[in-house]
Amino acid sequence: MKRLVSLTVTIVAVSALALSSTLLAQDTQPADQAQAQAPATQPDGSAMPKGHPELPQGHPQTPSGPASIPGHGTGASALGSIAVKVTQGTQDGPAVSGGRAVIRLYEQGRLIHTMNTELDATGMAILEGIPLGSVIQPVVAYDYAGATYESIGQPMSPSDPDRLIKLKVYETTDVAPKWQISMRHVMAKRMDQHLHITEVWALKNPTDRSYIGVAGATSAPAEDAAGSDDAHNQGRTTLTLPLPAGATHVQPGRGFSDCCVRVEDGHIINTMPLLPGTTEFRVDYLIPPEDGAFSLILTTPAPTDHLMIFLPEDDSQVTAQGLETGDPFVAGDKRFRMYSAKQLEAGATTGLVIQVGQAVMESITGVSGPTAQAGVIKWIAGGGAGLLVLAGTFVLLKPSKKPRPAGAAA
Repeated sequence: MKRLVSLTVTIVAVSALALSSTLLAQDTQPADQAQAQAPATQPDGSAMPKGHPELPQGHPQTPSGPASIPGHGTGASALGSIAVKVTQGTQDGPAVSGGRAVIRLYEQGRLIHTMNTELDATGMAILEGIPLGSVIQPVVAYDYAGATYESIGQPMSPSDPDRLIKLKVYETTDVAPKWQISMRHVMAKRMDQHLHITEVWALKNPTDRSYIGVAGATSAPAEDAAGSDDAHNQGRTTLTLPLPAGATHVQPGRGFSDCCVRVEDGHIINTMPLLPGTTEFRVDYLIPPEDGAFSLILTTPAPTDHLMIFLPEDDSQVTAQGLETGDPFVAGDKRFRMYSAKQLEAGATTGLVIQVGQAVMESITGVSGPTAQAGVIKWIAGGGAGLLVLAGTFVLLKPSKKPRPAGAAA
């Protein structure tokens, strides 16, 4: 059985690297371009997308894959319609009635039109006569109890012009839920004199209320980050994620909003409401070397089902702390190894200490002997990046329901 699991992990990693180029291109685009892109679609069902590699045995299942936004279409113009239905997701919560829904239309990832509509007493609105000369994708947003909820419809086209988009909203609470981490994926690659780390967290709020945090729990957000609509959830902190000691150039990514996240005292502090269900967060940072070694020591902030670290293999000496070491596997012309742990308790410490090997130094600097500097690391193209596909399972395939605080929380 152990050999079977090891073989399965190897097959997954090889397949993931083969799929990495497209995903890496999406994740490394300029920030302004990325913000102009429409979010991933929200198809029904729970099956993995066609062609996606099978996950290792015992790996948790994930939501279904998104349908990509097709290219610009041709053909006769048609008129489409969008029906919006907003429902209450909190048990015994009041029925949703009235309020304004905002519908954004995207064409090839570019925002082309924004429409506003009022919901009726049943929480429904219908817009008709939408011109469709090509393929577009609708995104519906609705403010409720201090947070903005989004639902992303399947693409519309002249041959498929009508859509029903359902959106679930929740009551809020300032009582902290016993949130958990379903999965934490850590991808490492060497970049110049640092170790570049990408983490993807799948965080689960097990309640049926959006957690808005407690006012005054931490210092106020930076002035230059404050939005005109006080989009900081009134300074409430909902999530604090620890970073490894020495982490620099921290860049919060997917799941965070620029208005409502900051890095402070070795932690990422989020002020966005934490919605029910699973939400995915991504962060990138650099680890500098110390005495010729990289120390990637992770602290577990909440009970964690699965932790996986993927590291390119060379002649560096790796010491694992609190992790099982998997068998090495080959993808293309590179070797990788996965380090993992399951069912970690809050406060647990795990990680890797990577003592850089001489062969790596010589291949980078062209110098052998004591003059080779152990801190000089070269980007190993594709190293670890392809394994982002595993974490991307969460980032790209989840139903979107990202909140955006809108004024005072109810």
